[in-house]
Amino acid sequence: MRKKIFILLILVSLPWNLAYAGTKILLLIAEQNIGEHYHYWWGGALAEEVNLSSVESILAQRLTDAGFEVIDPSVMGRFKVKKAYRHLGLNTNEALEIAHTYGADLVVLGKALATEGARVAGTSMISSSANITAKVVRLKDRKIIAYLSASGDSLHPNVITAGKEALEQAAEDLAVKLINKLKKEGKYNEGK
Repeated sequence: MRKKIFILLILVSLPWNLAYAGTKILLLIAEQNIGEHYHYWWGGALAEEVNLSSVESILAQRLTDAGFEVIDPSVMGRFKVKKAYRHLGLNTNEALEIAHTYGADLVVLGKALATEGARVAGTSMISSSANITAKVVRLKDRKIIAYLSASGDSLHPNVITAGKEALEQAAEDLAVKLINKLKKEGKYNEGK
């Protein structure tokens, strides 16, 4: 009896992320800060030109910390994103095609936008808010496993910095929601 209890305790105490080992995630989050155009890495001709957005960088770090493998498009050599897919408004099928090419199991497709708010009366501070909307799609069966949204706010004397901080705060919020959803889903890794 003690042997069975001991084995059960070992199984229960294993880190949850062992089930996710080797799961590859590709991030396709277009980002627009105040006064800028949307930034999205897949718009460039070569993967070597990739610079992840602030939102993607934070998501990548949090997902990696949680045991997922986040695909870095810049390490894929001279892989070219098809010209037809180098646009902002990717649909789910286009995102899946890109993710398949990179060998992803999941793709996170979304947009992040920071907007300028009002000046705080009597100060030089400017408010900013950011919103991110995203969906998570499992490539194996093309199933959308989550629709997520997150928001953030910031005050700063520089409007661009306020927007960046709001985007980063929203990204931290989205990372928590995404990881919790994937932990809860748990079964997306079956039958890989």
